[in-house]
Amino acid sequence: MKVINVSAFLVLSCIISPAVFAQSATTITGQNGGTAATNVTRTRNGNVVDVNRNTTYGNGTTSSSQRNTTFNQDGSYTSTIQRTNRAGQTTPYTVNGQYNRTGNTVTRTGTIINGTTGQQATFDKNRTCANGTCSGTRTYTGAQGRTRTESFTSTRTAPGQRTGTVNVTRRNGTTGQASFQTTRTRR
Repeated sequence: MKVINVSAFLVLSCIISPAVFAQSATTITGQNGGTAATNVTRTRNGNVVDVNRNTTYGNGTTSSSQRNTTFNQDGSYTSTIQRTNRAGQTTPYTVNGQYNRTGNTVTRTGTIINGTTGQQATFDKNRTCANGTCSGTRTYTGAQGRTRTESFTSTRTAPGQRTGTVNVTRRNGTTGQASFQTTRTRR
């Protein structure tokens, strides 16, 4: 009779096949009543995280992205992204950034490089969560120096469920607001 080391087998199976560790579904409603539904699946394999995102808009058009990110011990990370817009055009991107977690606050900064045009943009994101409430900002500065800023707040309404609002100041200076509901499961 052979004895199998079950714990070693489980560790090996996790290494061989990446585990889905989070799935989420978000419904977004804009201030004019337009809607979008986004489904996201995240998998982890060691220090590599893959994220697949699919969005369906109220008019039936879709967009998607696949992101592969490698996190390094020094707090840096690199991502490769394939993004397909509503017109069906796919663009590759590379991201080089820094990641930091201090207490309840997570910050990310970095540079996005368009693989087709070579143009670069920068971003600065921060999020703080405490007692079921999260808030933060995201700032994107494009190749021409124009900036888009988002601020958001969300509240946990039940285990794995959140509702919130996002306020946006677009590159042309106009503003908008959207509300969202997210359901997330972890594995």
